[in-house]
Amino acid sequence: MSAFKEIELGTEAVTFVTKSLKFGETLSKLVLEVIDVKRGRVVTKLPSNVDEKAANDFKSGGKLPRLSSGITNPEPVPNTDFFIVETIRSFLDASSKNICIFEDASARATDPFTKSLVTSVVRQTDHNLLLEA
Repeated sequence: MSAFKEIELGTEAVTFVTKSLKFGETLSKLVLEVIDVKRGRVVTKLPSNVDEKAANDFKSGGKLPRLSSGITNPEPVPNTDFFIVETIRSFLDASSKNICIFEDASARATDPFTKSLVTSVVRQTDHNLLLEA
């Protein structure tokens, strides 16, 4: 696989992230209320041969190379999960106060599995998100 480079995406990416968060549930909506997404940066890592115009094209995929396409020899879909894992691990290792929370956008409070969990509640106070056990 080719070398990867970090690309800072433009306003199209901020719009994309904002729209994606609007489709989320409680946590996503709270993030939109508390954080000014427009003041942030959106970065990604893509193969070196991907230019910025292609990186900012959110209507089409195909940014990562496919090794082959065949029914008899299926290949996993390429992804950049290893960069996400590296970024999260570095962030968590930097301080014992750092945390990382994921929202399952497909889960609902009424799902039998969700009801069986001992869950925590996220609530907003001022400009902080609190996680209560």
